[in-house]
Amino acid sequence: MLAAPGVPSVGSVRKTEGRAERIRELLDEVARLHEQCGRLLGGNVRPGVGKIAKKPPAAAPFNIEAAEARSKIQSFLIQWARVVVVQRRVSAPRCEVSGLAAFLGTHAAWMAEHPSAGDVPDRLASLAAHARYAAFPEERPQSIGRCVEPDCGGRLLRRTEPAQIECSRDPGHVWRSHQWLDLRRRIGQRP
Repeated sequence: MLAAPGVPSVGSVRKTEGRAERIRELLDEVARLHEQCGRLLGGNVRPGVGKIAKKPPAAAPFNIEAAEARSKIQSFLIQWARVVVVQRRVSAPRCEVSGLAAFLGTHAAWMAEHPSAGDVPDRLASLAAHARYAAFPEERPQSIGRCVEPDCGGRLLRRTEPAQIECSRDPGHVWRSHQWLDLRRRIGQRP
């Protein structure tokens, strides 16, 4: 059965809803990682240590990767918040990342349909990957082979936080833990 002209099909609506949910998930993740990277910039603070040292501790080295990840996340969220504010004629949020992420999360369904938002999920996934790399250097991904998607050429990387396998080339190629059996089957079917 065909949808009436101007009325989206059920498949189109489901795709948009799925895309909006993915945007919300990624917004939550980048906000959490932004905060984690901020902790890294605060130095080596150990709560509960009450002794006053005779000389101040050596300064922690500045974590350039964490600072860059935070800056890129904030810039991207500000850009999209401006688009939403101007085009939807709504009040602007404060420019703190948690507020920006929450604001954009409430407008995720609109963003999922926006013609310029085609790469928003991929861009958010890329920002999250960069921030995760900075925030959790001990959890760097392990290569497990080449990507199973046709004509990709990327490497499959296993991450522990969050538990997923992702492609080194295309941030849209991601398999969460509940999809690993299917991925394993696809890897076994490769020529």
